Amino acid sequence: MSELVKFQENGKYGFKDEDGIVLVSAIYEDAGDFSEGLAFVQKNGKLGYIDKSGALVLPFEYDFAGVFSEGLAYAQKNGKLGYIDKSGAEVLPFEYDFAWDFREGLAEVKKNGEWCYVDKKGNRYNEENAEKYKGIVREYRKSVDKIVKESKEGILALDEKDCVKMNIIVDRVKAELDELYENTIEKLAEIPKMEESENS
Repeated sequence: MSELVKFQENGKYGFKDEDGIVLVSAIYEDAGDFSEGLAFVQKNGKLGYIDKSGALVLPFEYDFAGVFSEGLAYAQKNGKLGYIDKSGAEVLPFEYDFAWDFREGLAEVKKNGEWCYVDKKGNRYNEENAEKYKGIVREYRKSVDKIVKESKEGILALDEKDCVKMNIIVDRVKAELDELYENTIEKLAEIPKMEESENS
């Protein structure tokens, strides 16, 4: 499906496709841009998420919400921010005073006056170690892209009937990606984490 563009009509928001055809009627008090297939919309003062067909995916139960990034979005309930996945499951608890989108595996948050970075398991990192973490994630993604690109080139060079060689390439790529993932997880685990402060 093509990208959807937010538009406003009579003080309400909806979405059109690139040709200007209305796909989601302007019935919402507010709306965010689509990201990773979902967009937040507001109705009766509460926010939920819709997909590109306009179907409500996550109910109107949040006071504030952000866009999905790396599979998670920050949202607010009872004055506190937490992180949810696309099923609406609470991945990180609603305990933060401020929260940013996830980037390169980490998100910057503020809790009880203290700023830090958290991963998707809630482990906390100071700024110096957060940069180390992000660097490892960047290198992992570059390596994945390289492996996938080389494998595609190898497959395209084959005769379409040569299933044996194709399966060999696929199996090799899977093994390389699995090994790369495990090595990356080990490197990330070695990065020092912050201890939970007494007032957290």
